[in-house]
Amino acid sequence: MRWIRYTTQGRTSYGSLDGTTVREISGAPWGAHEPTGKTYALNDVTLEVPVIPPTFYAAGINYAAHIREMAEKRGVQPVFPEKADIGYRANNALIAHDRDVVVPKGRHRENQLRRRTRRGDR
Repeated sequence: MRWIRYTTQGRTSYGSLDGTTVREISGAPWGAHEPTGKTYALNDVTLEVPVIPPTFYAAGINYAAHIREMAEKRGVQPVFPEKADIGYRANNALIAHDRDVVVPKGRHRENQLRRRTRRGDR
């Protein structure tokens, strides 16, 4: 079963994706759940972020090329951290499928994007 979280008709639910058919599921993947019998065409739903965690963390400053680039721009020698810098991220940093990445004016355009891939995808 391939779980998704989606919105349709103003309501957000979990479901399973079977080809281009979304099958609504009551409950959540990590708890009691069962199919409701409702189905929707994939084109008629909006895919959402799979889960909304109350808190999540990210490891930053772990890309050697980025450290070198930033040091060169400042005219200094690169200094590599001994370990990754762990930082809190707000859940509004999560972006669902096919949504725009919005960078506020005046902010550095360093966006860290992650893509979940299936085995075999590259």
